[in-house]
Amino acid sequence: MITKNQSLSKYIVLIPALIFSENLWAVQDKSPWSTNTKISIGGDDNISQAEQASNIAEDQFAELSASLAFSRLLTIKQGYTIASFTKLKGHNKFDALDSQTLGVSAIYRIQPTLGFTQPFYQISTTLKIQEFEFDQRDNTTLELRAQVKKRFTDKLTASFGLEQQSIESDGTVFDLERSKIFTNMDLSLNRSSVLYFTYNYIDGDSVSTGFLNTSQFKVVKYAEEREQDLAFSKELTGTWMAYKIPTKTQTFKLGFNKRMPRDMSVDVSALMVDVKGEGNNNYQRLITRFSLSKRF
Repeated sequence: MITKNQSLSKYIVLIPALIFSENLWAVQDKSPWSTNTKISIGGDDNISQAEQASNIAEDQFAELSASLAFSRLLTIKQGYTIASFTKLKGHNKFDALDSQTLGVSAIYRIQPTLGFTQPFYQISTTLKIQEFEFDQRDNTTLELRAQVKKRFTDKLTASFGLEQQSIESDGTVFDLERSKIFTNMDLSLNRSSVLYFTYNYIDGDSVSTGFLNTSQFKVVKYAEEREQDLAFSKELTGTWMAYKIPTKTQTFKLGFNKRMPRDMSVDVSALMVDVKGEGNNNYQRLITRFSLSKRF
């Protein structure tokens, strides 16, 4: 069994390249069953989600995950997908942030009026459990989402939606409530290449971590909860504290996806995160990612 403190290299050697696909809806053909796999590597330039330069930590990561989905058409206009998924995430420097995830997801999708440019409506719910080295980060997450998706041309597709997320952790700081508005645009460059853009506006909790002796008083003053961050305190010198603060967050993601032979694809993306917290606790974060996917 994989232990929580194994290194990133051990994850890569021991686990096959697997992923949970972001789009669980699968066109029903010969079999209603489908398996999606993915391996990702990337970097995070502010994994501590901190404002002060002295508190900012960066790291590289790898993700290996898989999903098994069952999709069924109820009528020509509507159908559903039920999926289970698992994910392993390892870090290069911060082994204490390595995680294991198990979850299930259900999607109902309908197109009231048939037609190439007619909109699809979709509602979904996801339940997942995450485990870390330290119990304070272990959590159960429930997500509820509703969205509409529309093809404008044979090259341009866009979607818009709402999401509510609730995270219950074994600690106090890592209990989070978030509401999200999101939109996405896909532009087909040719038959196998897609350029995409995603925007999120998130109203809710955010957690920052800082060295106890350098954390500014304003962070402590406006924090809803605070406790020692055991993961950062293990990996770095001194005592590091985690703070939960109400925030307004915007994210901008630009990516490129290329379909390959044998149901494979490669994906390159950059995610920019801009957070405005109470008491002017503001920070930015850039996450880059390269992924290789395969569907069976």
